[in-house]
Amino acid sequence: MKIIIIHEGQKNTIQGECKPSEAMEIIGLNPKEWKVTSKDITDKAVTYRIERKSPAMAPVAEQTPSEEQPVIHPLKAQTENATTHLAVPPLTITVPRDALQEVLSLITDIIQKNMIMPILTTVKLVSTPDTLTLSATDLDQSFIVTIPCVGDSIALCVDASLLFREVKALHKEIEEITLSVTSDTVKINDRCTLPSSEIDDFPELVTVEGPLAIIDSLADALRCVLPAVSEDQSRYVLTGVYFDFTKGKVVATDGFRLHMADIEAADVPSLVLPRRSAALLYKYGATDLTFSEKYIASPILGGIFTARTMSGTFPDVETVMPDVSAYHKASFIASEFIELMPGVLPVSEGAVIDMTINGRIDIETQSASGSYKWYVPADTTLEKNTSKKLRLNCRYLMDAIKAYAFDENVILCFPDEGTYGAITINDKALIMPMRY
Repeated sequence: MKIIIIHEGQKNTIQGECKPSEAMEIIGLNPKEWKVTSKDITDKAVTYRIERKSPAMAPVAEQTPSEEQPVIHPLKAQTENATTHLAVPPLTITVPRDALQEVLSLITDIIQKNMIMPILTTVKLVSTPDTLTLSATDLDQSFIVTIPCVGDSIALCVDASLLFREVKALHKEIEEITLSVTSDTVKINDRCTLPSSEIDDFPELVTVEGPLAIIDSLADALRCVLPAVSEDQSRYVLTGVYFDFTKGKVVATDGFRLHMADIEAADVPSLVLPRRSAALLYKYGATDLTFSEKYIASPILGGIFTARTMSGTFPDVETVMPDVSAYHKASFIASEFIELMPGVLPVSEGAVIDMTINGRIDIETQSASGSYKWYVPADTTLEKNTSKKLRLNCRYLMDAIKAYAFDENVILCFPDEGTYGAITINDKALIMPMRY
């Protein structure tokens, strides 16, 4: 709670609870010479407006004829008042280091650098004598969590990234963090002092109310599809992950490849979630999702993570995936293919490789940097003395193999030689070949 004293056009703010007379003394005013004319109470502050008492009400100070009153320069008076204000004992809270560091790590994942509004780079700290609530948002994502603490009641904002780095930098044997708070600073374990700001400009966080879906396979599904999310902002909707809950599908595509995964079906609307938000759900193992018209929410690390969904229509996946019933197949061991890539990539241009499937899979690439040629053993359905040539982005191929080769077995489906068409990996990933 803040105490605000307004007198003669001046506004003074004091952190903490105290009586009007005590507040006057803190800012250098004699309570005997001032009276309260109005009092305004909100949930954030108590505001007192004061004015000088009339001469008849003000006590007359005893003064001998020989005493002379010093003349105080206005600037000096302001400086002395400021010094008196800063001399107020700081408010302190103590929190478990592990809990604070863990939630600050998540918060720094949410907050983006170079935000136009500086308040969006801060974390809001509001405490009671036994709890500390931390809030952060970039307006598209937000997180709020309450952790235990011991100490005074505080309310302030501080740079989230700096606070996290300073807490993390403390010696590993330090188990508790003590924050000492003045009107405009926060000191961490009596070592580092950071500037703070008031919470008045911090945005209100969205509350999501709606149906709940429990998706136990959510993290595994997101691990599979996240590599295929587009980074091309000109195709905005493809920079997100598509959730088709009715059909139990999660999909991502960048226009050159497509990854999909199965999840539990749920009776909730389909949506597209930004890549950053989907990546956080994966990183922190989210399973429960609550839905509203434009937001989803999920419990993470004992708090609530909220994300805005994306507008736009995602491509119809069913029309993109080919019917592979008439395709040829080549099966091989995932690790045997991936072991070749450290030799292929340094000399490939744009990660392009040429694959020839003819009873085994021959891989070669060449550029101004050099050339590479080797093979991977494979079983194929091609007839003897026939082959299939493909030019592919080997990074796309590796991403698909790593995502879907759960038991080391990879089945690559491809059309006949002379037929141009997409290939599939384990019926879950699609990759468009390059034309020769």
